[in-house]
Amino acid sequence: MLDKLTGLQTRKAMLKRLEEELNRLKRYQRNFSIIIIDIDNCKKINTTFGRDFGDRVLVRFSNWITKNIRNVDLFFRYGKDAFVVLLPETQQVEVVTAATRLRSGIESTNFGLSKQPCHLTVSVGCLATDKTSVKSIEELLHLANLALQTAKKNGGNQVILV
Repeated sequence: MLDKLTGLQTRKAMLKRLEEELNRLKRYQRNFSIIIIDIDNCKKINTTFGRDFGDRVLVRFSNWITKNIRNVDLFFRYGKDAFVVLLPETQQVEVVTAATRLRSGIESTNFGLSKQPCHLTVSVGCLATDKTSVKSIEELLHLANLALQTAKKNGGNQVILV
C-alpha cells in the first residue's frame, strides 16, 4: 500500500519488510540497519505557509530522499513527518555515514519554491543490527525511536546511533 501524498510505501509495508529482514538476520546472519528521520519543526511550516505548501514540501522531501539513497535501500513513510530508510546489508559505520550524508544534504536543500524558499533540518535515529542485538521488530523500532528522541531533545538537526 502506498501513501497517498508522497507515493512512498506505508508503515504497514515497512513492518512486513522489517519482519523479512529480521528473519534473514536470524537465519543467514545478514545485517541490516534502519534510519528514522523526523523533520524538525514541521508543524511550523504548515502554520506559516499553509497546508498545501507543507504538503508540497513533504513530496519534495520524499523525492529528494528517494534520489539520495542506494537502489537497494527502501524508503517508507512512518508517520506524518517521520520516515524510515531500511538499509539491507549495512553495518554501523555505514549507517552513520549514510544518515549524516542525508542530514547534511537535507539542511542544504531548498524544498520550497524559488520565491518562497523552505530549508529543513531533521533529527535522525539510527540502529545497526546483528544476530544478537535485536529480538523483535517492536524492540528494533523502540531502540531506533529512542535514538531519534535523543536527537530531538538535544536540539534537533543531528544523527544519533543506538
